[in-house]
Amino acid sequence: YRMVEIVDRRIGRVLDALRRKGHEGDTLVVFLSDHGDCQGAHRWNQKTVFYDESIRVPLAFRWPGVIEPGTRQHLVHTGVDLLPTLCGLAGISAPEGLPGADLADTILGHAPDERDYIVCSNHLAQGAEIDGRNPTPSGRMVRGQRYKYCVYDEGDRREELYDMRVDPGETENIAVYDEYRDVLRRHRRYLAEHCREHDDDFRQV
Repeated sequence: YRMVEIVDRRIGRVLDALRRKGHEGDTLVVFLSDHGDCQGAHRWNQKTVFYDESIRVPLAFRWPGVIEPGTRQHLVHTGVDLLPTLCGLAGISAPEGLPGADLADTILGHAPDERDYIVCSNHLAQGAEIDGRNPTPSGRMVRGQRYKYCVYDEGDRREELYDMRVDPGETENIAVYDEYRDVLRRHRRYLAEHCREHDDDFRQV
């Protein structure tokens, strides 16, 4: 929390300087992070997991007079959406072939976000030794508007499914329940679609 306070103070210095120099209205300021550290949630204090405390990170745009203050509840993939979005806000064409989405219209309030899901990947390299070896599974997370689906390429129970509306703490894996079979299949299809589109050779269930 002290680190958060320090970052907040540094951002304030930048914004104060822009205001003093008269450039506040013609400068877009973007703040984001690459991952969280869980801070003890789920008895975990590092990254490389798909829990929200690790995977959800801030993405803030500040441009007085252009972007209205407020928050948006949209599915955003900071790692791939940032560049096409910056191009969109700058009024220039993004390079062809980028995997991300241009969210400029959403940020400016001109259009809703129509995205059904996003996909993230990780490589878990910070686990405990099991049976004389240290597993390092690769995983994929499919995050839809309501559900989160996680799957790894090794392990006895490779799949997880959470209803983020009723269980935001991700405490109950509903992938094991028959009543969620259709939801599970839908998110498997989302992942298969992503893998085909982006030449991802991840081994699915």
